[in-house]
Amino acid sequence: MTGGTKFMYMLWFIVLCDPQWWIASYGPTFVRQIPTVLFAITLVLVLLKAPRAWFPALLVFILYTCANSFAFAYDRGLSFLVVKLLVAYYVVAIGTMAFVRIPQHAVSIVSGAMLWQYIWWLAWGIRSGLVPWHPTMDNYDGYGPLMVLGIGSAYYYGLATSNKVMRLVAFAVSIGCVVGVVSSFARGAVLSAGMVFVWIWLRSKRKVLTSAVVLGGLLVVGVAGTVLSGSARGDARSDFFEEMSTIGSGDATQNDREVIWALARREFYANPLFGVGAENFGAYAAENFAVGDTGGNYDENPARLYGKALHSTYFQILSEFGAVGSAIWIWMLVDFFRRNRELRKGPRVARWALVSGGKLDLAQLSYGLEVCMVGFLAASVFYNLIFSVHWFYSLITVNTLLSYLSEPAAPPGRLATARARR
Repeated sequence: MTGGTKFMYMLWFIVLCDPQWWIASYGPTFVRQIPTVLFAITLVLVLLKAPRAWFPALLVFILYTCANSFAFAYDRGLSFLVVKLLVAYYVVAIGTMAFVRIPQHAVSIVSGAMLWQYIWWLAWGIRSGLVPWHPTMDNYDGYGPLMVLGIGSAYYYGLATSNKVMRLVAFAVSIGCVVGVVSSFARGAVLSAGMVFVWIWLRSKRKVLTSAVVLGGLLVVGVAGTVLSGSARGDARSDFFEEMSTIGSGDATQNDREVIWALARREFYANPLFGVGAENFGAYAAENFAVGDTGGNYDENPARLYGKALHSTYFQILSEFGAVGSAIWIWMLVDFFRRNRELRKGPRVARWALVSGGKLDLAQLSYGLEVCMVGFLAASVFYNLIFSVHWFYSLITVNTLLSYLSEPAAPPGRLATARARR
């Protein structure tokens, strides 16, 4: 194992677990700047050792965001913060492709992304429904969606591993993530978890057994919903099932989202090609909508919209990136699902089993990544998840890493021809 591979292990640990924020919560805030230094070092190392993949869709998305920030963004400062985040995610992606070239070394990263990180976050938030020291998961609507991803990810990791102990651990983590969704009392997360259960059942070739698994998951929801209380939230009912019964009831939260989503559409109509710039929905709305022209609680003072979260990844992309940026984002999704489907083909499954040590089944891993993305897309209906968290970009990176490492070896005749051409 090279020093570059070990360095990427450390970087992935930081990305997945954010230990710098935990340490900073005890006082030494300077440690929060350490990842920035490590990202810079990784970029330099990548320039010396070119990666095998440059993630063209992601690269175009970043370049578009950067150009949009300078040319069309309503507030360049807000957009530039997003550019820095995207560059950091991209550095991790290309660094991984540059220094993790041996399948056995990739197993640790795959395991960290699909299993170990959820154990870490469950330890911090399974009872409270949040992580108090974390900048994005210090609220229930930040913690719940991550648990949604963990349900399917850990479940399929359990199906993928050949180690019986690890299989039990993975299934236990999946159950823990179900409890984590309940403890968050986040209605959008609960609906997204339901989508994950449905997707697992649809993908299964053993419907009877999977039906029993889904029923078991619902039983866990029932028990956890009875035991856990939402009184600590303040904005939710103490009884879980009573809180879930308000879904679609037209309460204040739903009405507020309808108002801001309508404003997002109006921003898109006013700036259809390029949008108003990353993270600029609130800034644009606060200064471009008149008193009595917004609807909801913002009619008297539209300035309240400044810094307002849209609570929808889709409306955020649409209003802030316009049609051009939305098309690039769809390109990233299409590329993900195309590569993910390829992972389940026989030659790739066999190749991965041969070169990786046979510890993890590639087809099951691909289903795990797929259901993670499905959970992400479902939760994105209700939450802003495209910039402040790494989940979307980590899924793309791991999916692409497996795609390259499982590529079947070229036949000897074709390999000889390729060498002769060189």
